[in-house]
Amino acid sequence: SGKYVLLPVPVQRNNNITLISSIPDGESITLMDVLGKIVLIQKIVATQEFIKTAALHSGQYFYRIHKNGMIVASGKLIIL
Repeated sequence: SGKYVLLPVPVQRNNNITLISSIPDGESITLMDVLGKIVLIQKIVATQEFIKTAALHSGQYFYRIHKNGMIVASGKLIIL
């Protein structure tokens, strides 16, 4: 499995989060709020992806990176 880095954390609302991965191979990232509601799903197709935060509220979110139906990475991020 690859390595994944999200920057910056925390991120200012309206700024992009940069997702850096080693070799994209069909993964997707799912972003959930603290209640577990999915607020974003995005395919990872490049070694550097940008996740827009403008439509998201300030607060804490959890992310999962899926590949072939399996969670290969997870963590949390904060939008200010």
